[in-house]
Amino acid sequence: FAANSATPTVSNKNKVLVAMLLVPIMGRFISAIVLYTQLLGDQEFESGGHVTFPMHSLWLVISFIVLADTALALSLVVLLHRRRSEIPFSRTNSMIDRIIAYTVGTGLLTAALAVAGLITSLTMTKNFVFLMLLEMLPKRKLD
Repeated sequence: FAANSATPTVSNKNKVLVAMLLVPIMGRFISAIVLYTQLLGDQEFESGGHVTFPMHSLWLVISFIVLADTALALSLVVLLHRRRSEIPFSRTNSMIDRIIAYTVGTGLLTAALAVAGLITSLTMTKNFVFLMLLEMLPKRKLD
């Protein structure tokens, strides 16, 4: 299936938008690798002893989660809303409205849980309560 150059896309091949979204996504990816590398490099972690958790790296990962999820949800809503106003069919517009509502709902939930996880990790440094909140974040399945 070859895409025709005249085929419209939702983003109109907006390279600036893609670049702006790529920064927090790559930041999230790289900071997670740094965090896991620090954990796996800890000798106490391997022996099952007391682990010193690298909180600064964790805060960076959670911050990128908030930034990436918020940016993705916001850009999707804006792009869909722009396309909605261009389409004259009411059924299509109704479906776009549903997709926008779903995106806002899931994006807000993910960002709120990540912010709550960040706040609890900053204020409760002696326990791992924040892990409960981060574990509730939606997992992305790549099937």
